[in-house]
Amino acid sequence: MEMMRKIFIQLFGYSSKEWATGGIVAAIGGVIAGMLGGYDTLIKALLFAMASDVGTGFYLSKVLKQTSSSKGISGIHKKIGILMMIAFATIIDGVLGQTGVLRNGAVIFYLAMEGLSLVENLTAMGVPAFQPLKEYLVQLKEGSKKGPSKIVEVEAKEEVK
Repeated sequence: MEMMRKIFIQLFGYSSKEWATGGIVAAIGGVIAGMLGGYDTLIKALLFAMASDVGTGFYLSKVLKQTSSSKGISGIHKKIGILMMIAFATIIDGVLGQTGVLRNGAVIFYLAMEGLSLVENLTAMGVPAFQPLKEYLVQLKEGSKKGPSKIVEVEAKEEVK
């Protein structure tokens, strides 16, 4: 057994503890990816948006000197809830025999929410907003890919009165 350990260390440069840690991390990652319906481009985009939103939110709170650990924890809990909702949508897709219809819809919806939050954080930091992207995210969040967003429609109806 000791000889195998020495061979592994010489071949790969990792100790048995490092191999065990890597195996545990890989197993946990595999289970999470399976629960989320795989690790595809949609999930990558969502995870990027979530991480960027957390990072820019933290940076913005430091700059504005409004750091609140309860807000930060609440944001992390919200992100975990989003991932749980996507896992649930994946399970329902499986129960209904669908091929990711609900899961992809849920991921796109939450991607739009997180993207809007990221755009808001960046504009608060002084980065000019790319208006077509912002409008597209609003339309995705509201479930309408054509026509003006519901926010614009509501404002227009109120002006008519």
